[in-house]
Amino acid sequence: MASSAASAATSDPSFTSYSSQTSQAACCSASAAASSVPVAAAAAAAAAASTPGGYINSIWSDQSNFMRSFRFYYYDWWNDETPIKEYPFLDGGPWKIITMVAAYLYFVKVLGPELMKDRKPFDLKWLIRIYNFSMVAFNAYLFVQACKFLNFGLWCWGCTIGTQRMADETLPIVSLVLISRFFDFLDTVFFVLRKKYSHVSFLHVFHHAAVPIGFWIGIKFAFVPVCCFLPFINLFVHVIMYSYYGLATWKSLQPYLWWKKYLTRLQIIQFILALVHSLQPIYMPTCKFPGIFVWGQTLAALIFLWLFCSFYVKAYTVKPSELTKEQQVIGKGKCE
Repeated sequence: MASSAASAATSDPSFTSYSSQTSQAACCSASAAASSVPVAAAAAAAAAASTPGGYINSIWSDQSNFMRSFRFYYYDWWNDETPIKEYPFLDGGPWKIITMVAAYLYFVKVLGPELMKDRKPFDLKWLIRIYNFSMVAFNAYLFVQACKFLNFGLWCWGCTIGTQRMADETLPIVSLVLISRFFDFLDTVFFVLRKKYSHVSFLHVFHHAAVPIGFWIGIKFAFVPVCCFLPFINLFVHVIMYSYYGLATWKSLQPYLWWKKYLTRLQIIQFILALVHSLQPIYMPTCKFPGIFVWGQTLAALIFLWLFCSFYVKAYTVKPSELTKEQQVIGKGKCE
């Protein structure tokens, strides 16, 4: 969901004017004293550095200054005075998010396949069932809670309430939505442990890796309802999606799961809605919203719309004889 960072700079004049009655001699004396300060300071610094202890103190001072600068750019610069920084992954810069995503990519593309190279696939059927239905319950809970403070998504539209900063009371749910995207990583981990490498498609991995980063940016810098629309409807889609994949683990139920392609259509519809939503400032000239977020949301919606439409065409409209063996396998797999 999304956050606006605000910072204020204040200036407090602390200069004192000299009286016109001050004598020229006094002024000259003060000027001479002031000009001698840098010289004296430099001489003192040189004398101090000429001794072993002074040299060490000088190095320590330089290191302390470096650490203060490092902390500022690594942590302090990203925070404001709001409680956002008190929640997991939202304090400081994006480094924790980047680390999690990098670890995910390294495991599913390098480490996982290497570990499974000489091993048989794991039988994770019951673990996957528990995982899928747990995700159904988790996403359903988050969706219901989000309905309360987004007025069932209506406040995500328009430029009145939609562009006003959300209350701090919404932060626990918003932070859980971000955390839930890390639980989505397990989906790919199970594919690797079962050696279903053909399901670890570009669409699947890119989606899982990009979404947490996008969510983090929104929460930190545009914490307003208008930036919550896609995450909000995505919670609902995840409820349907994980229900399908949980039920699909029973072969006896698979003949009744004829609605898989409609699940993919639902995912495509969400990105069409997200695209229409992101372009509000264009067809609503009175809607003032930072252009970087408008184009960022539009670009994300277009990328995912293209990826999911491409998947749909390969999986449901192109004849199997026209597809490669790998594309046929991917078409039978998960559509996320």
